[in-house]
Amino acid sequence: MSTLRKSTPTKLDTSTNAPQLKDLVNTPWKKIVFIGLICSQLLIFGFLPIAAAIGGILELTALQIGSLGGSLWALGEVLFFSSIVILGKPVFNILKTKVLAFFSRKQAKS
Repeated sequence: MSTLRKSTPTKLDTSTNAPQLKDLVNTPWKKIVFIGLICSQLLIFGFLPIAAAIGGILELTALQIGSLGGSLWALGEVLFFSSIVILGKPVFNILKTKVLAFFSRKQAKS
């Protein structure tokens, strides 16, 4: 009688088999959504200066600038999560790996 063996996880060689970002973002629709993902990050992290600049140009009150900032932040969040849903988990995992590698290199240098 044969017994089933549990497979043990192996470390994948990321240099040969792993899909690259350019392989996963390969259609015009996915390229547009990827640009939306980048724009969402600009809105999420830069909503205050963007709202302040627009408010200064349009001479808005502080309450209006605050509302505009909150709206820009909410728009960035919606755009981010909808982009992740459309692009899928493999693209998210690649981006997460790149961001974590970037921050681990920064910590290693200091």
